[in-house]
Amino acid sequence: MAKVAAAAPAQPAQSGWPALPGFDNLTGAIDASERGGTLSLASRDLVLQMPAYFAEAAMPFEQLDLQARWSFESEAA
Repeated sequence: MAKVAAAAPAQPAQSGWPALPGFDNLTGAIDASERGGTLSLASRDLVLQMPAYFAEAAMPFEQLDLQARWSFESEAA
């Protein structure tokens, strides 16, 4: 007769890397290709979670706006 494993109690997901930050209310867009890309953030009431770095892990921000772009140089230079 096969044994059925008991279900583990539900727990919040945790990062495989403890130093990886988490975000609440992060809003934006990213567009990337092999040639470069853009990143646009427009977040309100953002909370940055960094428990591996700070005793007070949650850092609230009223507003976070960011516009970034990048490109890669051609290898044929």
